[in-house]
Amino acid sequence: GDGHLAVVGDSAGGNLAAVCSLAAAERDGPGLDYQYLLYPGVGIEPGQESVREHAGTVLAEDDLEWFQECYYRNWVHERNPYADPTNAADLSGVAPATVLTAGHDPLRDGGRRYADQLEADGVPTRYVEYEDMIHGFASMLAAPDLERAHDAVDDVAADLRAAFEDA
Repeated sequence: GDGHLAVVGDSAGGNLAAVCSLAAAERDGPGLDYQYLLYPGVGIEPGQESVREHAGTVLAEDDLEWFQECYYRNWVHERNPYADPTNAADLSGVAPATVLTAGHDPLRDGGRRYADQLEADGVPTRYVEYEDMIHGFASMLAAPDLERAHDAVDDVAADLRAAFEDA
């Protein structure tokens, strides 16, 4: 590599990228220049507006419950910041971030809340919502009429390019 390092992930991978950024900040490395989280699986609560309104569009409530059961051993693990970084008391040392959400995604509100939490802790954060999109849309590059997927990939590349130029 050239000395620049970023973490990028979507959905559950967005959670893992955010956790990596938190662990790197708290454990003195590796130094990350940026984190880009696409509709991350963080801060998901059953009663959230986005879950109520959009469960069943790509991700059903049963899916969300099953993923939660697979990921967490018990309720104690649900509160561990290394399982869900929205539980961190302080995010001030994590890498600058972009958090991208989709308007018709049950995970939207958790991602939005995490972006707000990053900003409140002084982390340079850009929040982007693709209001007309569903969960997973950025990986649908083969869909012939889904220009928004290409827009999202271009957005990721532009933010990473800018982060590496500033690093």
